[in-house]
Amino acid sequence: EFLDDLYKTTGVIINEDLFVTALTASSAQLEINYQKMEFLGDAVLKCVSTTHVFIEYPAYNEHNLFEKSKKYQSNLTLFYCSQELKLPSILLAYVFTKNQWKPSGFKRSSKSKKQEVSHKMIADLVEAAIGASFLTFSKKSINQGVQNSAKLCANWLFESKISPWERSNDLNNRVNEMINKSGLDNEVN
Repeated sequence: EFLDDLYKTTGVIINEDLFVTALTASSAQLEINYQKMEFLGDAVLKCVSTTHVFIEYPAYNEHNLFEKSKKYQSNLTLFYCSQELKLPSILLAYVFTKNQWKPSGFKRSSKSKKQEVSHKMIADLVEAAIGASFLTFSKKSINQGVQNSAKLCANWLFESKISPWERSNDLNNRVNEMINKSGLDNEVN
């Protein structure tokens, strides 16, 4: 249901198996967990957020671009994003036991253990989901993987709902304009 809603609202496709992996903590003691997916998602987020601020804030100097990009990558931003998306409610963080299972329509006892996880782990979920969005297409095409994850970041994290890759023509025009103004095009030729 979450992935269907994600596709309807953003056009982002995430493979269901990869998404389950992205939402599974190592503490659940399953064969899969989000850690490698989070590692990849962190790298993709850095690339996409850096590209985003470069395109969106052409007048910023390097320091301001770095600071703005860092805000998108911060655990606090990712934590709030995960809360808004209700990702913690679908996190698999604990070992499942038969005593925890209740058939549909039955209520859990008030003594049921509620999943309590760190803010960092919750932030890692967003990075892992970004990694999953990248991997969904990257085996076919790295470019498609980047586009899919950039669209996810644009919808989840950036003020602009248009991904940096969708603005690439604008970026090319700006870069050419900067090169022409600087006179570098004469030096290259």
